[in-house]
Amino acid sequence: MSNQALEKALNALFEQSRLVFFDDENGKNRAEFDELELPDIEKIITDNNEFTVKYRVLRQEREKKFLIYRKDGAPKDENNWLLDLQMSYPVYKADEISLIASDLNLSPERFYTTVKAFPGFFANRDLRNRLKRAVDPSAETEDTLRLKMLAILSPLKKADDFEQVVMSLIKGQLELEKSSDYAAEDIATKNFGIDLSLYAYFLQKMKAEYGYEKKASVALPIKDFVFALFHDHLAKGDAGN
Repeated sequence: MSNQALEKALNALFEQSRLVFFDDENGKNRAEFDELELPDIEKIITDNNEFTVKYRVLRQEREKKFLIYRKDGAPKDENNWLLDLQMSYPVYKADEISLIASDLNLSPERFYTTVKAFPGFFANRDLRNRLKRAVDPSAETEDTLRLKMLAILSPLKKADDFEQVVMSLIKGQLELEKSSDYAAEDIATKNFGIDLSLYAYFLQKMKAEYGYEKKASVALPIKDFVFALFHDHLAKGDAGN
């Protein structure tokens, strides 16, 4: 992650708050913290000096902005001299998940759960870069972000809604079966296989949107889904006669 993206994420927090905690993981990101250039913001490192830090930021320099670095994150509540401040001001967690979210120009606090849920996707730098180009930081939601992830892994690469993703997979499955070296492969399993959690999310969406539920014995869910659509269509036609 670039320091520019990190600085942007921290500046966004400082727009809403005078104090921000920078919680590291065993000092892994200390070098990045040291290299930060944040105008009009002073960096403080806690090292058994929490009472001094609290006195300074609350009494001595009440108007100044501070970024408070904690090497090992927040201690247990009973040992946390800064707990009251921590409960009142934002905490930036400098772990891998937060750093990825920041690099995508997304709020780590809002999108932490989503990024954490799909490790296979976000471990791939090329996929992250493609998603970064598609992200709209001002309007992104968890649902729109997940849709963009599915779209990137689909033959379509970009989609406005889930139906477009599904239709591209159906078309892709037909083209796959036309190939001379086709070996009973499912395009959804193939494309989403890089992240089993994302594949599971795709199947959940299929159930929610179309009522299709993949059985454990089904090896070709896209093909099975198409058959299910035809079956339902025929059944409705028979019922209408």
